This record gives sequence, structure tokens and C-alpha cells, in this order.
Amino acid sequence: MLSGVAIHQFIEEGTMAVGYPRKFIVIIYISSILVGLGTNETCRSPQYLEIGKTGIILCHFPDGFSSVHWYNTPNIIDDDPTLNYEGGSIKSGSGYDSGEFDIQFDGSLLINNVTLNHETIFTVTKFTDNEDSPRIYAVDVHTFVKPQTLCPVIDQCSCGPEICYVQWTLEREFICEVVQARPGIPLKWMRWTHEGDRNVSFRTSVEKNTLTQTTSVTVTSEFEHSQLITLVCKAEDDLHLLEKNESIILIHRKDEEILDEVVFVSFEQYSKVTLNCSFTNVRVLVWEKKHIDGSLETLAVIHSLNIFSKIYHDSLSLNEEGALVVSKVDIRHEGTYRCTFIDDNKEAVKSYKVAVYVNPVPPYPIIDGCDHVQYCVFTSGIKGSLTCSVKGIRPQIQLQWRAFRDEEKELISFSNQRSTAKINGDTSDIELTTDYETSPGRDKRITVECYAVGENVELFQLSTKVELLLPFDSNTTQETPLKDTSLSPAVYGPIVAGVVLSIIVMIPVLIILCKKSGTTPKPMNDEELKMLQNHSETERTRQFILELQQSYELLYSSVQPVPYQKEDNYNVNDLFVEGGIECLRSNPLSKKEGRKWQHLKSYHEILNGQKSKSNRCIIEAEPGTGKTTLVLQMTYEWCVCNSGSLIGNVEILIFIKLIQLKGVSSIYEAIKRFILPRDSHFEANDIKDILDRAASVFIILDGFDEYPDHNNSRSDFSAILKKQMFPQFQVILTTRTGFLPKHFAPRTKRIRLTGFNAETQDKYLKKAVTMEDDNAAKTVKEFLLDNPVLADLCQFPLFFVLYAHLSQENKSLKECTSVTAFFRYVVSCFHRHFTKKLPDNPADHDNPAVHGTSFEKGNHELNKIAFESLCRDKRRTEWRREELENRLGEEFVEYYLRVGILRETELTETVDLPGTNAADHIQTIHKIRFYHSLFCEWYAANNLTYVIKSGNSHSDNDDDTLAEEKFEFLEDLDLSNFHYVYRFACGLDPQVAKQLIEYIKATDGGDKYATLCILERNGSVEHIKSMIQNLCSRTVHIAHEDSRLIQRSIQQLLDIVYAMKPQIKVTKLLLHESFRGIDVDKCEIIVTSGLRLSCQNTIETLWIEESENDLGENEFKDLLKYSLQCPSLKNVSLSASVLPRALGDEALLKQLIQKKVTVNWYPSVVWYILNLQKDCWQVSNGISQITDDEYLKEASVLLKK
Repeated sequence: MLSGVAIHQFIEEGTMAVGYPRKFIVIIYISSILVGLGTNETCRSPQYLEIGKTGIILCHFPDGFSSVHWYNTPNIIDDDPTLNYEGGSIKSGSGYDSGEFDIQFDGSLLINNVTLNHETIFTVTKFTDNEDSPRIYAVDVHTFVKPQTLCPVIDQCSCGPEICYVQWTLEREFICEVVQARPGIPLKWMRWTHEGDRNVSFRTSVEKNTLTQTTSVTVTSEFEHSQLITLVCKAEDDLHLLEKNESIILIHRKDEEILDEVVFVSFEQYSKVTLNCSFTNVRVLVWEKKHIDGSLETLAVIHSLNIFSKIYHDSLSLNEEGALVVSKVDIRHEGTYRCTFIDDNKEAVKSYKVAVYVNPVPPYPIIDGCDHVQYCVFTSGIKGSLTCSVKGIRPQIQLQWRAFRDEEKELISFSNQRSTAKINGDTSDIELTTDYETSPGRDKRITVECYAVGENVELFQLSTKVELLLPFDSNTTQETPLKDTSLSPAVYGPIVAGVVLSIIVMIPVLIILCKKSGTTPKPMNDEELKMLQNHSETERTRQFILELQQSYELLYSSVQPVPYQKEDNYNVNDLFVEGGIECLRSNPLSKKEGRKWQHLKSYHEILNGQKSKSNRCIIEAEPGTGKTTLVLQMTYEWCVCNSGSLIGNVEILIFIKLIQLKGVSSIYEAIKRFILPRDSHFEANDIKDILDRAASVFIILDGFDEYPDHNNSRSDFSAILKKQMFPQFQVILTTRTGFLPKHFAPRTKRIRLTGFNAETQDKYLKKAVTMEDDNAAKTVKEFLLDNPVLADLCQFPLFFVLYAHLSQENKSLKECTSVTAFFRYVVSCFHRHFTKKLPDNPADHDNPAVHGTSFEKGNHELNKIAFESLCRDKRRTEWRREELENRLGEEFVEYYLRVGILRETELTETVDLPGTNAADHIQTIHKIRFYHSLFCEWYAANNLTYVIKSGNSHSDNDDDTLAEEKFEFLEDLDLSNFHYVYRFACGLDPQVAKQLIEYIKATDGGDKYATLCILERNGSVEHIKSMIQNLCSRTVHIAHEDSRLIQRSIQQLLDIVYAMKPQIKVTKLLLHESFRGIDVDKCEIIVTSGLRLSCQNTIETLWIEESENDLGENEFKDLLKYSLQCPSLKNVSLSASVLPRALGDEALLKQLIQKKVTVNWYPSVVWYILNLQKDCWQVSNGISQITDDEYLKEASVLLKK
């Protein structure tokens, strides 16, 4: 055999032995390289190693070898190997002896310290006992050095996630660079617009040294006629040396004065002020304030790119439209505010001159001598003086006296009006005194008024009246009182009524006369012709709607809760029960509000509710939570014209299953091919015309996570999501959690389904399963009460529906204690139920297509197909029937279709291949998919288990853990999207679970998914004790962004820890923006999802991080009372929340002292400890107490963040 013989020796010996020329022998080895490429071995080229670090040239040989020989040269004929590895243990060679190289057990070469000299072609030869010639692999090794900063750096800007905002003059240039990288990273400047990136002129500079290269690009373009310019510095980082491949700078030109129209506005002090900028989609916006000296202060910046917003002033905020909001305007807010913005239509500037006015106290003129409690009446002489004043007014106004009624102006005259103004800080006191003289009369009364006049008078409603009683003069002839000459209602009422009645009577007469005057038929005018055309269009639209409704009826009336019960088809309305639903507040201007899930009362609020008003919406949820059922229910309600529905009054509904749209980018073509009946006369152009004319259109795009062309940014469906197409239409997209479109319209609402609670489960049982049989419903519910794990699973609608229906057939279902056990049971039920329905025919006993046992045991190829379909590069959700039959066999496919695990649909497909006959242009095809994506993940998990177990058989590790490189194939299986695959695999095999959980914990954010996988392990708790100990030694998180599934898994983990003997301590439990409150009576923490954490005996530190939260005194006490009930809890820490100045409860303080509980507060960089002896917050250094001013400052900063 050739094992252990160096390759150059083998060539020489082969030349002499067979008599062939040396050149011929070399050709044999070249062909051996091609043979190696066709196997399941991995020896990729090129490979990249970091200089100064330990590097591994990966060449993984899973089929084993007798010896491996590494060369640090492509010349394997004349050079000796630098490292030999024989017999699985013997290492030799100059590279090994010097310590430069080593080798791993799988044949990969280890370089202890990578240098520039290792940038060459390495060659490896592998010998096996069962092959006559070796396999040869060449690996082109390249070295790299990570740059000093891990993003393209724009001068004066940091490397953070934010957009850098700067002001620019024409003399200034901007430089972007990547410093000291190997290989050099090319850079380019692009200009961002909402229509796409555009090229700009720039110059490139490259500075090289021995190892690395610094690349910089400088902007040289002038951007005329633009005030706001967004530049993006992009790096072509093929090796992923950078953490961020682009940096963004927003440039605000300041080289010329803007002559914009200024709108003058005034607001009352302490009122809420909203300065609008643009009412259309704002793409970029900058708010500034102009000071007296002409300088401009930047207040806020918004950019739709990366949904960026930044506010530079604590007292200001922005609403969703980008309007500047001052919650309580004060005099310091006076000034000129400028908004420079870009929206969908234009770039513009809008300015406001803001003035703040202060109403006087009291808000009316005060008249000397009046108490203003009741109407004031003076007994006056013929002559005298009057004084009125206003106190604390801004801006200053003028006061004036006058006779209130015109007919009394001749009876009194005013002279020598004297006004004074006293300034009191920002306000003024105004006083006016006047002399008056009246004409003598008999028992005469004159009403006079003090009121505001002149500039600023429109801001105030200032007027006070007083009655002057004049002395009686018997010598004065009594004047006849002036009479009111206007008509009273008693007079003009009958007149108006008569006129109106006359008009009503005359109108029909005039119409009859007009009709009689024209008896000769006339040709139709333009208006009449248009009416006829509109009638035709209306009839065409009605036919289109009718065909839609007929197609939708087939969908919503053929729902199968259990797929193998094909005879039991339900109308979706007979099954639909609304589960929990939440809305993510999408305001990007408040970090907390922008990511806070809030409960909605009903799905009717998805687009109509105040919290979620938008015409673009994404509904996301875990698989099996009811996304498709919900949109089917909406479709049903539209078809039956349910006016109370979310879409009952919509004219046209388009419901599209995205899984069908492989290669179809036009929505009109999709409607024609996949919705309308096959014999429909509507073409794509007709459909476009109807939608364009429709009064209202609602589009439902179902299953984005199953959309084959989800990366096609040029399709109609991508444009619809980005609101570049049909911006006026209502659109709903459904997808699984974590699989969102890369790009969608700003302010798109995100809705999350949270599953079934106990009340919803009861409704479903009564509606779809047990009907009026209360005893049957009670039995089903008792199963859940007896099995908490099963009860938890059944909060997912799919699991509960399967459980509710299957539990009627087999009571052993209640024994399932994990998702894996439950799903294993469900799959077995599918097979068992199918075979029970078949007649007992002895001839079928050996027919696998009937009993299916051999299929389920030997379905390795189906497992492989399922696994491949979930990988990134091979992602697919359906297959042609012929394709599956070629891989699985016709009987296999037919059996799984009959069982219900696979489903078949009939579709039309356009064939554009050259030579296709016209009759064959449109073909009918049959495609197959899994009944539900979870079934696909079940079979994929079986494949994953098989692959890992197969790898174990070639492993020398005693601890059953795999080398990291053996998990490389999982990099294409996204953990967050397909965590059920990992969970199922862990439940299927304990040894595989141990290795998978270790792998998952090493991934970013993997602890939460590791918890899910731990809960799938069968057997006693002791088997998973070490894993739980490892997780609990780190911080256990419950975050607001975690799905309810994740939060429940952590709750279950804590319950397991509590039950373990001896108990494991949880170092820290962190509630990140997920704390809702404390139920003192039940001693439970309530988190935002509604889950409750009972008294925890194992937690040592409880940390609550809740921003923009003012924790009241009672809430704070409840939290500390809860801590006293937790035996192991020794520290309670709170950050980002405002806490009370003191506890104010001596009994509670004594209990905390006795239990030795410490309470910490982290409002900012400085943190505090609650001094339990003195009941006050003490600086963490233990030296000083927090002062009142310091406390108020900390509190105000927290609430304004």
C-alpha cells in the first residue's frame, strides 16, 4: 500500500516500476486532485489567515486517512513535506520539529503564528488504505490584518451606528479612510437619495507599507441647489474585516444665506407647541434655531436611512411626521425656528418666528374700586376719573377707555388718558387712568369699557365693563329713549318661512316646464357618453370582484385543522378564534417607544387603531401562531361584506400566497395566474386598469418567510413593501418572527401574534371541537392542567388545535413533556390514522405504500431534502412532483401525500424556453410542499441528528463534543429563524443535544436558544445539570424584545432550577425593559408579555432596567417586599428609572437590614446605595449623601431621555 510514502518518492518509484515516463505519472496525480474534488471532503481554496494569530488551514477528511503530508509550496515533486501525520498519532517534518506547524486530528494544518511568509500555496496529500493513489489538494493561503477601526472612518465622525451630521462650507472637503488593513480595502463615495444611490466624484489615495495599506477617498463634488446632502462611504470588504461596511454623513450646506418666508406664530406660555415641517413622507429633516446674533443652533435631525433620529435639546421632541414639539413652551423658546427637509416631492425650507405670550393674572383688566366678584356699578358725578390695569402680561399692550354702546358715546367724553408700564422680569404691569365728563340726565346709566388696543391685541381677549349711575337733573328735559330699529325674530321669522315655502313649491313646476320644452331626441353629449363608459367599467369591476370572491371561497372554506382528516373541511369562520395581538410602537424618535410592544384589543385595530394607524403593516409570529388563519378570516369577512370588519368596506381585496411566486415579479401576472379562475377573460392590463380605478384596494401578502424570490429587489412586491408602488393601498404582509424584509416603507406598523391564553383555548374548544359537550371540554382542559409543559406548548394555536382534535382519539397524548415528544406523537398519529382507515386486505400487508412503516424508518432522503431547503443558499419551500419522485420514489411521495404530511397544489407556469410550442407556453404543473413549515423542520432535525452522529463516529474526542469546524455546515441554518430544528434535534438524541447546546451557547445571543434546547432533553434533571449550571453562572436575561416563547422558556428554566437538589444559584436575573409590576398578594413579578415569575428562591441579584419610568413609592415598596420573600436574593438593582427620594417605611427598612439586602440605583454614571439606617440614597463611595438638587437633576435627566 502507498500509505506513508512521500509523494515525490511515490512518483519516482511509479516511474521505475511500470516504465512510464515521469510526466505520465504526474498526470495520474493531477487526475487524483479531480477525484478528490468530487467527494464529500472539504479543502477549500483560497483560505484566509490573520497575521499574528494562530491559523488553521482547514482540510477536513471525514472518510478518514492513513497519512497526511503538508507542503508549504506547490512543488511537491522536488520538496519534502514540512509536516507528516501518519497512523493518527505520529507527527514529523521540519515544520513540526521547529514548532512552526502542527496538525489537528482531522488533517487540518495548524500554524502557530501566522506571518507574511505563509502567504503562499500549500499542498496536502492524503493517503488511504483502500485507494491506490493519493488525493492531492492545493490551498491558496492569503493573510490579512484587521484595520485599526472596524468601519470606514469619516473625519470628525465616530464609528458608531449613528449618522454623522455636519455643517459644510464650499472650502471644506470630507475624507473617508480605512487605516492599516491587509489586503487594502477599496472605498468609494456615493450620494444617497430616496430614489437610490448615485455616483459622485472623488479622488482616491493609497498609502502602503510592508504589511498593510491605508486607503482614503476625498469628496470633490460640488452639490449645487441642495441644502441637505447624504453621502455614504462604502467599503468593498470581501473578507469581512470590518464590522460595518459603510459610514453615513449628512452634510448641511451653510455657504449661502437662505431667503425663506418666515411665518409668525404666537403661543401661550406653558402650552404645547407643534411646528409642522412637511405633511408627506419626510426623508431627511433638520431643525435649527436662529439666535439674535445670527448663529444657528441645531435642534434635531431625522434621516429615513437606518431610521435615524437625534434630538439635541432636552425640552424638545419630534412627532412621527417630524414636527417639532415643545410640551410646555416658555419664554426661553422664543426665536426663529428653521426646518430644512427633503420629502417625496421636494427639498424645501420652512421658518417660524415664535413668540410666547403670557396672559395677565387675573385674565382681565382690573378697575379700581371694583371687587370683580359681581357686576360693578358706580354712582358717579358728572365728572371724575377711572383707572384700570393688567398685571403680569407679555408682550406689552395698550389700554383704552370708551363708551360700550354707540348710542352712549355722545353722553360721555374721555380726556387726559395716562398710561404707565412697570416691567417685572419677563412680564409687565400696565395701568391706565383717564378723566371723564358726562352730559347730565335723569337717572341715566352709562356702560363704559376698559379694553386692549394696538399691537399684540389679537393675542388677548381683554375687556372689563363698569356701569356708571349719573345723578338726576330735574332741569334737564327728558330725552326720548333711542329705539332699536332692527327687526325682531317675531317679525322676520314668518317672512323667511314664506319665502322658503314659495321656492320649494316653484322648483317642481320649473322642472316640468323644462322637460316639456324639449321633446325632440338629441344625440348623446360628452357627459352622457362618459356616463355610459363608467357604467361599463363598473360592470367589469363587479365581474372581477365576483371572480376574486369565488377563488377566495375555495381557500377559506377548505381549512383542515388536522391534515389527514381530509374529509373534514371547515370554513375558517367556524374555527377562527382571536388570540393575543400586540403592536410595536414605530415612533423612531423615542428609543423606548420605538421598540415597545403594546397590547391591542382586537385585530380590527391593526390599521384603524390610534396606536397603529398606517397603510403598511407586517404581521409577524412564530410558526403555528395563526398568521395565515388570521388573514384568511379577513378574506372571509370581505367576501361576505362584513361591514364591521377591518376590511369589510374595501372595494377590492387581493390575497396572494407568496410561496407560489417563484419567478413572477408582476403583481398583475400573479393575480391572473394564481387567483383568478383558469377560464377568466381578464388579462394583466385589464387588472392594472381596474386597480388603478378602484376606490379602495387592500392587499394581503401571505408568507414572506416562504417567498422564493424574497431577495428580488426589483419585483412589484418589493416596491409595494417600500411604498414605491400603490402608496395609497392598504397592505398587510405576514412572516415568521425574525424573517423581516430587508427594506420596507418608513412607519410600517409591526404587529405580533402572541398565541392562545386559557380563555381563547376554551372558545376554540367550544367552537370547533367539543361544541356544546362541556364534559369533553373539561376533560381536554384537565389534560393541560395535569401537564404544565403541554399547557405551555398549547399556547401556540397550531399545537393546541392539533392537541384538541387528537386528544379526542387518544388519551396518551397528555404524556408528552416536550415539543419533540409532542411532535413525534403527532407524526405517528398521522401514519396510524391513515392505516386505520384502510380496509384489512392481506394482499396489502407487504405494501409499504399502505402501511408506511418502512417509509418512516427509511426516510433519510426526505430528511436531507428538508434540511437543504432551510439553508440560506438553497432555500425553498416547494418542489415539483417529478423532482421529489426522482429522489424519493413515486410510492413514497404518494404515501406522504395521502397521509397529509405533504400537500400538492396545481399551478400554471409560463415556459419561455426557445423552441417551446405556442400551445405549451402556459403549462399546468403540480408542486408539493410540507403541510406546515414545522413538519419540514421536524424532518430537517432528523437529518441534523444523523449528520452529527455520523461525525461522532470519526471523532477521537471522549467527551462527545465536536470540533468547532465540524459545525460549519450549521452556519447556513439560521438559529433565530429555525430554532425548532435545533430543539427537535436536541430532543431526538441526548448525545447530539449535548454537543448542539454547547455550539448554540457559543453563538451570539445563543443562551436563550440554548435554554429552549435544554428543555427538550429527556430523562432526569441530573443529565442537564452541568448545562444549567453554566447558563445560571451568567446573567439570565428577560428582555422586552424577546418573543413570548423565549420568555416562557426562561420561566421554565427558573422553575427547573428551583426544583433541583441541591439548588443551583442564578447569579443575576436581568429584566430589560420588561418589568410591568409586582403582584404582592401572589408574590409574583409580572413582565410585559403577561407572564408571571413566582417567588424565586435561587436568584442572588435582581436587576431591573426600565427607562423613562417613574417608579412610585408604592411600587418601590412592593418590589422590596418581593425581595424579602426570595431567600437567596441579596441585591436589588435598578437602572434608568426614577426612584423615590426615600423609602419612608421603618418596618420595611428593618426587614431589609435583617435580611442583609442591598439596594442600588444606577441613574447615570454615578450610582447610589440605599442607606437602610438613614433611609436616604448615598453615593457609591459611601462618603456623601445625594442632595435634593442632585436628586432632582438625576430624575429630570432620566425622564427626558
